[in-house]
Amino acid sequence: MKKQSDCNCPQGNGSPFWADGLTRRHFVRIAGTGVVMSFFADVVSPSLLQGATSVSPTLYKTAKSCLLVFLSGGPSHVDMWDLKEGMWTPADFAPTTYGEFRWPQGLLPKLADHLGRTSIVRTGLAWAAVHPLAQKWAQIARNPSGATGNIAPHIGAVVSMETQKTRTTKDVLPGFVALNGTMAGAGYFPAQHAPFGVTASANGLTSLTHPDGAQRLSDRWNLVKSIDAARVSGELGKDAADMANFYDQAKVLIDTPGINQVFSFTTDEHTRYGSTNFGDSLIIARNVVAADKGARFVQVTFGGWDHHSNIYGKTGNSIYTQGKTLD
Repeated sequence: MKKQSDCNCPQGNGSPFWADGLTRRHFVRIAGTGVVMSFFADVVSPSLLQGATSVSPTLYKTAKSCLLVFLSGGPSHVDMWDLKEGMWTPADFAPTTYGEFRWPQGLLPKLADHLGRTSIVRTGLAWAAVHPLAQKWAQIARNPSGATGNIAPHIGAVVSMETQKTRTTKDVLPGFVALNGTMAGAGYFPAQHAPFGVTASANGLTSLTHPDGAQRLSDRWNLVKSIDAARVSGELGKDAADMANFYDQAKVLIDTPGINQVFSFTTDEHTRYGSTNFGDSLIIARNVVAADKGARFVQVTFGGWDHHSNIYGKTGNSIYTQGKTLD
């Protein structure tokens, strides 16, 4: 054992660190430091540990809109995008080799035809093991349990705000359209950037037509404007101004011809897209993007598979569809 004079180690609680054994406090301190550093060693890039260099990427800014299909619950990625094969793999998955990776051909046969135009990113890391927490994290790009988690805007609201200055008179749709819901909204942004929630229906947005007729609606609209000038002018604060913006956006949609067709679909389309609510939502998302009327971010959320037991089954450790592919 070293003498105290030969060691510069710290002391605490009256016991020298160099004495035989370790105190419980010292052990916890060392063990805790090791656990923390081992975690960051996995998630922090070597460039950050060794001194990062600045990077100036080229921004092409050619995209007009973004369509996010959010799978809030679904098959494990090891059954699909990062196929891991074993005795648990159903035979009808028909694993096929494409380049350097294996693909569940039987599960996603149509998507296989477009792999040449698909980027599969396998370097993502979820910071939270709890599904709802991780799902919201992915939509707001920050820790939902952090100081600003409850007021953080959805990424779609960010896109809506960033593209606001480029809107023209033809851009009558809200910048952010969401089908089947989201886990966040406008946050601390103005409410005009909140998601415009839509439920897929073959008849479109029936609320665009007033039951008392267009003229009656116009009369009521003008009356509200005349007696509620304070709210419209914004003198009553953000909440009142947000409500006025909602009214204005709704009136624009009502007065614009052809809007309801954007949110409608035919029986043939319903069948071709799988005869499901999710398929109907994808039809509307396609229509919204193709219409090019101001919606720059469209999210379609697909609920967890445990909520669709009437469609999906389970075999071994893999989830599969009963006679249906996932394309």
